[in-house]
Amino acid sequence: MRDELVTLSDLQTILLYLVVICCSCFIAVWYEKVLLPNKELNPIIRIFVRMGIVLFPALLFGCRSDIVGWDTEENVAVFQGAENATFETILANRNAGFLAILSFLNLITEGNYNLAFFCIHLITLYLVIAGLERFSDKVLISIGWFVYLTYFGFYGMDQMRQIFAMAIWFWGIKYIFERRFLRYVIVVLIASIIHSSLILSLIMYFFIVSISKQNQLFGIVIISTALLLSIFSSSLFNILGNIFAGDSYYSTYFMDESVANTIEGTGSGLGILFNLLPFLYPIICYYKYFQSKIFWFMFLCFALIIPLRSLGYESYFLARMYLIPASMIVLLYPYAYRCIADQKKEKTLFIGLTIVLMAFYFCYFAFTSHGIMPYSFNFCS
Repeated sequence: MRDELVTLSDLQTILLYLVVICCSCFIAVWYEKVLLPNKELNPIIRIFVRMGIVLFPALLFGCRSDIVGWDTEENVAVFQGAENATFETILANRNAGFLAILSFLNLITEGNYNLAFFCIHLITLYLVIAGLERFSDKVLISIGWFVYLTYFGFYGMDQMRQIFAMAIWFWGIKYIFERRFLRYVIVVLIASIIHSSLILSLIMYFFIVSISKQNQLFGIVIISTALLLSIFSSSLFNILGNIFAGDSYYSTYFMDESVANTIEGTGSGLGILFNLLPFLYPIICYYKYFQSKIFWFMFLCFALIIPLRSLGYESYFLARMYLIPASMIVLLYPYAYRCIADQKKEKTLFIGLTIVLMAFYFCYFAFTSHGIMPYSFNFCS
């Protein structure tokens, strides 16, 4: 935890983030209201406008200093080593897809990892905006984009590989609601060779199956199991510890005393509340505006988040896995906006959204080692 709560550099950083996010969201609003309704719009123009939406956030996230966090340092090392990667070493890697991409980017950028990371973030953000557009008949794209940038964009500054994989999966979420299982599996497998945690997202397809069959018993079992796993998270972690025994990086993550005393590492407290509030807030306050099928799906996703986040206090790998179902807030908030007709309640939702996301952002990032406060642009450092 840092010695000073807020510094001048922090305020400058927050202003920088707000300017970039607001500019990007402004373009997204213009695109959604002016260009998107035009069904005859040239696809090339559509692509260029999407690129305009994601360009500055991609620069912000991709060209940050390489001291942001542990994952960034590891990604830099892997990128530099990817120059000598062979086909055999790539196939032998658990995250072969990501290593192959880094190897390719190392070749075309001549070893410039800043440019390579910028390219990865550009693709990541483009997939997200394209994924939101696939739900344009049900959600407000600009609101979903705002939620993504403030919640997951900052994760991507350090945890670039997982956020990249999640963007691939997010683009394919539409297949869940369309009940196209084979296409969904293909997308999940592609995302999983980038980051293996994405294999968990297969579970979410069966949430839709349970809803379609109106199998409430399945939902009750899921929710009850989630609560039990949360209550007995330490016991479950001991079982998992035996499975991932040894010198496993993920199973011993919070043995480090420098992490154990942060909000991430505490076994209880406000940390988990701020992690869960962004998802819980609209479900509690605006559930009556949602269609029962959508609400049920979101509620099951939230039930999956609880044990994963609780276990995350003892295993960082599981803490990261909770991000997968949690990413549904990128659809949940813009769906709530589309469902609510009363302007006053829209303002209430936006205020609540802003407060909750700022609380999460401030608590999680201002106190931990992720290093995005204050911001440092790598080309200037």
